[in-house]
Amino acid sequence: MPIHTAESWPEGHLTFNRRMMYAALNWCTENHAGIIDILRELCGGGVFQMPADVSVLQEPALRERFETYWQTPQMDAVSRMKLLRLAWDLFGSEFAGRHQSYEKFYAGAPFIVRGHSFREAPWDELDGIVDDLLNRYDVPEA
Repeated sequence: MPIHTAESWPEGHLTFNRRMMYAALNWCTENHAGIIDILRELCGGGVFQMPADVSVLQEPALRERFETYWQTPQMDAVSRMKLLRLAWDLFGSEFAGRHQSYEKFYAGAPFIVRGHSFREAPWDELDGIVDDLLNRYDVPEA
């Protein structure tokens, strides 16, 4: 958050802009699961075709077969395995399950986070934008 948006609260001290912070927390809470679902769809079944661990690279004949058949025109097999391992750690592993719960609840229950965001919204300013737009419409005389 930009420093120029800091709030003087309590008086004589600066703190983060609560509106921006609660809006960001609310956005993250409500969108993390959807982003993870998109990542899961993009990976498709590739994560299930991945070797269970890196021991496949320790045996020369197995490594050669892996590098031959698991590469793509865009990526060598080892880099592809690393990328899919990262994706799996984000959406499929035990860590991923814990992290999804963390992202949903670390700032509090979602209805509390939405309430904070609602409370801090500059409603007069936002209503003013709508009122200004509505006032620009021409209405024909009767």
